[in-house]
Amino acid sequence: MAASGVVGREPRDRPVRDREFDIWLTHVYKTAQGHPLDRRSIDARISNCRHVEEYLGDLDAHWRLDRMEGLLRKFVYDRNEEFRGIAPRHGIPIDGDQYNGTATLKSALTLYGKFCRACPTTPGSRT
Repeated sequence: MAASGVVGREPRDRPVRDREFDIWLTHVYKTAQGHPLDRRSIDARISNCRHVEEYLGDLDAHWRLDRMEGLLRKFVYDRNEEFRGIAPRHGIPIDGDQYNGTATLKSALTLYGKFCRACPTTPGSRT
């Protein structure tokens, strides 16, 4: 982990494995109802992952570290915490409803974890 507390944070041309994640979401992933995601949802999930990575570091590094378990724990947040004014543990700025925003980011991370299981990468590769 970097001194800043951000896993795998280094300059690079692009965050998350966008192209591969996009292909996997488009051609492999199916919802619980057995349908693929629509284009708008795919673009939103990729954007959500980029946003998390901007604040919390390389998602593939989080995957290699502990299968993203530590990262996902930062996204455990309930309505009671929101009602009591407790900020989400992840520290990512969210405009609007903290609970729904956190749940949206967690959902995208969960999808990225499924992608990592299905399409592993070797350390240091970003293809």
